[in-house]
Amino acid sequence: MLKLQDLAVSYGDGKDVISSITLSVAVGEFAIVVGPNGGGKSTLLGAIAGTLRAHRGRIAIGGVENNFHRVCCVFQNPTVGTVGNFTVFENMALAWRRHRWRLPLPALTARRKKIFCDRLAALSMGLEDRGDDPARVLSGGQRQALSLAMATLRDCDVLLLDEITAALDPLASARVMDLAESIVRQNSCACLAVTHSLQQAISYGDSVIAIGGGAMVAKFSAVEKSTMSVADLLAHFEFPFANGQSAPQ
Repeated sequence: MLKLQDLAVSYGDGKDVISSITLSVAVGEFAIVVGPNGGGKSTLLGAIAGTLRAHRGRIAIGGVENNFHRVCCVFQNPTVGTVGNFTVFENMALAWRRHRWRLPLPALTARRKKIFCDRLAALSMGLEDRGDDPARVLSGGQRQALSLAMATLRDCDVLLLDEITAALDPLASARVMDLAESIVRQNSCACLAVTHSLQQAISYGDSVIAIGGGAMVAKFSAVEKSTMSVADLLAHFEFPFANGQSAPQ
């Protein structure tokens, strides 16, 4: 579970980028985060991941304050979460070593490859047959799916997804979002997924969190958003969307 209380982050100029955010995301909850450019979405994820220091408030991850090693992240660019010159298996081995950086990469034994193949097969994208291929030759959707598998290879309490479909075509986007939702259910982690697509916010997840002006504007439950259209969602927001963040049809 993720709990934030009165969270505030600034970049040293004395002006809060996010201010007084209080929210909770339950175990197994897939929460979609939307808002305008510059509204504080990425800063919020950075604070939860521990890469940005909050100057006020509390972050509890799995019931423990500042338990950042229990947070996993997948980024917008599929090339960021994987090493292009490493094979698929080698990337999985790198993820297996997460938070054990002083240890060498684990040997790719037949047993470990079987574990990796089973995890990759669950993605239904053919990656289990491409274990010896370098990640750079995968499609964008396959590489992002690999990033998801790597991020959740070890248990985590919180999964952060930062616009993970922004660089993908519509078909790959839908497949990756389906995978993300399935992985959250299987791993029983709390998930915050930032997106610029209001259609994704309507179609996926258990709740929608609207961030604007560095504050949480609203949170809509699964029941509330089940009857909403993109236009309804826009009408509920108390802030304008920035240029380039138009709602999909």
